Amino acid sequence: MTLIRPEERVHEVMRRTMVNLEFVKERRGHGGPYEVTQLINSFMGAMVHPWEQMDDIAGLDLKSITLREARIRRWPVLRHELPTDKIPKFYGDMLKWTRHSFAHGNIQFLNDGVDIVQVRFWNQDRQDKRTWGTVVSVTMLEEFLWFFQDLAEGRVPRSREERLSESAD
Repeated sequence: MTLIRPEERVHEVMRRTMVNLEFVKERRGHGGPYEVTQLINSFMGAMVHPWEQMDDIAGLDLKSITLREARIRRWPVLRHELPTDKIPKFYGDMLKWTRHSFAHGNIQFLNDGVDIVQVRFWNQDRQDKRTWGTVVSVTMLEEFLWFFQDLAEGRVPRSREERLSESAD
């Protein structure tokens, strides 16, 4: 097992998470390994584990970037599912609410009869009343992981198109 130095923990955990996800995706099958399970595990590791250390990573103040600005930057932005769901004011709020959803196990898998195609996650208040939620495709969830990979590496997050064009070079 390779040593992970404390100052590289977030970066290295994210790098290894993405390597593992790609490994599972390449080998997925009906009897396993299961890519959506790995995606969820990876997402939990990305959101829950390093959250406190990612406050102002890459020189970004995620707490002051609006969802509109994030869309302009082509970052993944979640849409609320129900009309009664709160709408986050800032990107950092959306990330925090997403982190809380996963940390508290408020997730549900949605399938098309064969495969898991979407994931629903939500928050609840102390009285178990839903306060916010979303439904995202498996692809969008993976986009978030790549977004966190960029953050963990100290880079300004790139859009999917930028990443794909970079990998083609």
